[in-house]
This record gives sequence, C-alpha cells and structure tokens, in this order.
Amino acid sequence: MVRIQVAGVNMDNLQIDFELVERISSSELNLQKKQAKSKAEQADSNKKQTASKKISSKKSEGSKPSKQKSANKKRRQKSNRKK
Repeated sequence: MVRIQVAGVNMDNLQIDFELVERISSSELNLQKKQAKSKAEQADSNKKQTASKKISSKKSEGSKPSKQKSANKKRRQKSNRKK
C-alpha cells in the first residue's frame, strides 16, 4: 500500500500529478488494522456498559408514575366529577 499526495493539476490536459509520500509494508498495514479493530471493540464495550447503567437506572425509576399516566389520571378524575 502507498500514500500519495496530489502534486499538481492541469485542467487543460485533464491531468493530475501525484507524489509518492510513503510506502507502507503489509505488516505495518496489518498492525494498523489490528489496532483500529481493538479500539472499535473497546468503544463497543464502553457503549454496552453505559447502556446497562441506563437500563438499571430506568428500572429504579419504574416506581414513579410517568407524566403521561398522571395526566390521564387527572383527566379521568375530572370526567368523573362532571357525571
């Protein structure tokens, strides 16, 4: 694998000139892929931990009535008073 950089562009001739910046050996490339993969796996595990914390905190909030439920309850009480 190689890294290149655009050295020049000639719009009249429709040419693009490139400059070789770096040549990467396959072993370096494989090492970079492994490092990227391990970072991605680490980020995924962090997301899972945060998600499980959110779920456990929602379970503890489960005893509280939601705003929608309390609003519905108030509406029912008003309609019962009118009857």
